Amino acid sequence: MLRLNGVARAHIKGRERIRVLQGLDLEVQRGEMVSIMGPSGSGKSTLLDVIAGVIPSNEGVVELAGHRMDGKSESLRTQIRAAHIGFVFQFYCLIPALTAEENVMLPLHLWKLSRKERALRADAALEVVGMTHRRRHLPGELSGGEQQRISIARAIAGNPDVLLCDEPTGDLNKETGLEVMAIIEQLSHHYRKAVVVVTHDPNVAALADRHLRLQNGVLVDDRPNLR
Repeated sequence: MLRLNGVARAHIKGRERIRVLQGLDLEVQRGEMVSIMGPSGSGKSTLLDVIAGVIPSNEGVVELAGHRMDGKSESLRTQIRAAHIGFVFQFYCLIPALTAEENVMLPLHLWKLSRKERALRADAALEVVGMTHRRRHLPGELSGGEQQRISIARAIAGNPDVLLCDEPTGDLNKETGLEVMAIIEQLSHHYRKAVVVVTHDPNVAALADRHLRLQNGVLVDDRPNLR
């Protein structure tokens, strides 16, 4: 479902070329959840951006649901991303003036759907995360955990193949974070999404099927120390 082979990415800082990802390999199958840990500045966010085609790789193969992202124009990468990827962010990124339902419907405007079809998809996504009873509420009327559930509903409303989660529990307490991770785990194992979770929390990482660490620009197997 998701395959990276020999992926490299460098940033230019002044006259210096800083290599962030160096010959990196990654495969994530449908129905698999993979966690990625690493210190700040190790390139985790860059990796997610390369997977999603937000920024292009400098070298290597990036394949998403059978589509090559490398070598594609920004326009084509955007089309592939919209059709196949859902994002879950640490700080929810909800529009304050829109209701929960309207926030979930927002990315569906990129599709050629009627308002009724968008509403049906949004309601189905809200049901998956247990938030149909809060559909008319504004983000400011919701708790942090509820807002993250809405964020997840927005991410899955288009039925993506791959879910990219960037510190999804970073702004939540432990109990609420585990509830959110239970939803993400269900999306992977029951709804068969390929899920990549970037996290600093070893307890969150331990919930994944496979644990990796980004180190010196490459991914290595890692089993979090929970002590």
